[in-house]
Amino acid sequence: MAKISRRKTIRHVEVKASLRPSSPRKPQPPQAPVYKMRLILPDSKGNYRLGPNDEYTLDAAGLEHILNGDRADQVIRREGHPTEVRKVLKGGLHTSEGWQSFKDLRKEVVHGTIFRGDRDTLWYFARELQNGVILLKIPRELFQSNAAKLTMSADVHYKSGYLWKTLFPKGVSASKIVSIIDEALFHLVEKESDDGLKIGYALLDDPFTAMKVRVQVTGRKINSAFPTWGQPSTGNNGKPYSHADAIGFPIAESTVFFGDKQDSYDITKTSLLGESVVTLAMLRSATPSLFLQRPQFSSESRDLELRSAWNGELENWATKASTFDIEALRRYLHDVVIIKDSFPLLLDCYGPAYPELVADHDFRMLTAFRQNQIDGFKAVAHYDKIHGTGMAREYAFLFLKSKFLRVGGLDTWEAKRFHVAILQWVISSDDPELCCSYLKALAVSPSRVAMYSDVDLNPYAAQDITIIGVTDPDVRVKPNHFIRFSGNQAALNYIIHFRPEERDRLAHAALEIYIKHYTEFLIEQIRHADVEDLTSFAWFSDELVEIIMKDPTKMDSDALRLVLHDYYRIIQIAQIRVVADNHVILQGGKNLPFNDAEFSGYWVYTKIKHQRDWLAAQVNIFFSEFKELCEAIGNGQLANICDSRMKNFYRDIIPTPEAVPSRFRRWASPKINRKMDASELIDVMFPRGEPR
Repeated sequence: MAKISRRKTIRHVEVKASLRPSSPRKPQPPQAPVYKMRLILPDSKGNYRLGPNDEYTLDAAGLEHILNGDRADQVIRREGHPTEVRKVLKGGLHTSEGWQSFKDLRKEVVHGTIFRGDRDTLWYFARELQNGVILLKIPRELFQSNAAKLTMSADVHYKSGYLWKTLFPKGVSASKIVSIIDEALFHLVEKESDDGLKIGYALLDDPFTAMKVRVQVTGRKINSAFPTWGQPSTGNNGKPYSHADAIGFPIAESTVFFGDKQDSYDITKTSLLGESVVTLAMLRSATPSLFLQRPQFSSESRDLELRSAWNGELENWATKASTFDIEALRRYLHDVVIIKDSFPLLLDCYGPAYPELVADHDFRMLTAFRQNQIDGFKAVAHYDKIHGTGMAREYAFLFLKSKFLRVGGLDTWEAKRFHVAILQWVISSDDPELCCSYLKALAVSPSRVAMYSDVDLNPYAAQDITIIGVTDPDVRVKPNHFIRFSGNQAALNYIIHFRPEERDRLAHAALEIYIKHYTEFLIEQIRHADVEDLTSFAWFSDELVEIIMKDPTKMDSDALRLVLHDYYRIIQIAQIRVVADNHVILQGGKNLPFNDAEFSGYWVYTKIKHQRDWLAAQVNIFFSEFKELCEAIGNGQLANICDSRMKNFYRDIIPTPEAVPSRFRRWASPKINRKMDASELIDVMFPRGEPR
């Protein structure tokens, strides 16, 4: 098996980008006739006549399928005897009211933001888009088998996410839904429709309500209808299918709850750190003194010797720790603030409480919650080695099950650091069973997008222009590196509509509006990060696979399939970003003479091209290693997929946002139609003033 050194360099290889030449603009179909939404009543048989010339029929069963779904009884058996009957979903269900009704029958399902792997069994997640459409993630256990498989098929073809549903906006009545379907049938997109499927648009008086609708038919009978995942792009709005959204569940103002009490997530009631006002006394009483011994790392240099010495101190502490010490550390690590979400507490620390807290020299250590988590985990792992306990394993898998990411980039950045710490611990075990169990847990972790996200610091390191990159560039991680990473975590529609420097400003604005002392906050949060903490998942693949190959029979094929699938699509998004940000330079640079040192534009082109080739190098390393594992477990299909990923990386295309076709747009306000520049748009999104 090939070994990849942590200092291995990837030499320059000329690989031509497969950018499609722009095709001639096709003539637009004639403007659609003006449509006026109508109230449609059922006939004497309960059927609705919809579409042009009332040619489509929606019967009562079809409407019930849309509103509440088709349900079935699932008999739970234990030791061969029926013990319980549970409701499962056979299909349909595309309204908030229908989901609320169904969820009430399955009390064990809780919202992901309050889910804990050591307490709960099933979670769901929902978010609202600009036009009111809701994306709903439902656990596999709530689907009948065939219904779950249908969502996988949609995921493969970039139509929707696995185990996701789309709901009509909250509060929309059944009669209004019927009218929306009717309007969509008047505004069909021919190239996306066929005999059994009709794709159309509705609510076209305003760009912020415009909705794309999928209508499934047999002949002229409507079987189902629901909003598509890929809602129309109107400026920076809309939501094209993006795999980052399919496997990421960002906590944001758009997160939707369905009757779940958030008391179980209220830190004033559930946390060791839980007081309504943050005080030094509260932080000190809840934080193990171990973390106050941590040295202050420089914000200008990597401090590698100091970091190494500190890791030695963690090991020494574990050697001497009493039962009381380790139990206090365990309680801290399992606290809801540490395992789930420290951001609300940080808002207070760098807001109202900041003047008092900053005056104390221990403030930086007390509020470095993610670094405390990493150091605490390392100390527990050392303790396990000495005493034969299993606290590190318990905690690692609890984090993988429980952690959901906040929108904005910082939580993803910090979660990646802890994901890397977990993987380093897994590899250090040299245990095939642990490595296989890790991949199985990672495959369904709600925070796995953080592990798969790439943090390429090579552009910030001075290096030979002939070197594409190194796995650990010698560069001190700085706040501007995080800002660029955070901007790059924006949704696909932001990548299409905003330049990198504009996304940087968005990242700044998102912090500034919430955190009063955000500059100081950012410096302190980034201070603890090192390049090694942000290592790409691909660079661990050789060691991980080598250990598993000692006993490959323990590898779960379904988990492996998910890991390969998700990792590739997240790296593909990174490639889309590089191409979108630099398409003019990449397109023009293809025809430049290779290594023309006299032409300065060549060097600009080469550095940009390196970023894309760096992603390709990760794909090649990752899938070549895992192909060997797929072959070892006798899964030729997955091995072929690995080959395809390596072969087609430059050619694979991810769907990008689509606007409402111009012939369907009914909004005509000059104010709406006027195109704002990025600066104006950011000011509208994040108005300046006192932080919240």
